[in-house]
Amino acid sequence: MMREVVQNAGLAWFAEVGLAIFVVAFVAIVARALLMKRSEIEHIERLPLDEGQGADARLAVREG
Repeated sequence: MMREVVQNAGLAWFAEVGLAIFVVAFVAIVARALLMKRSEIEHIERLPLDEGQGADARLAVREG
């Protein structure tokens, strides 16, 4: 029943556009991840572990 309503309303292109946007975004994200330089990957890997670079360090500087 719902399919008939959508087909008769002419709204099927919304689903096609949504799928196309999803596919383009997915391909772009995967391509970006695969084409990253090794130095960028190493920098991102270290981000949570860098001393003095996190929000806690900035907060301590403001309070101290």
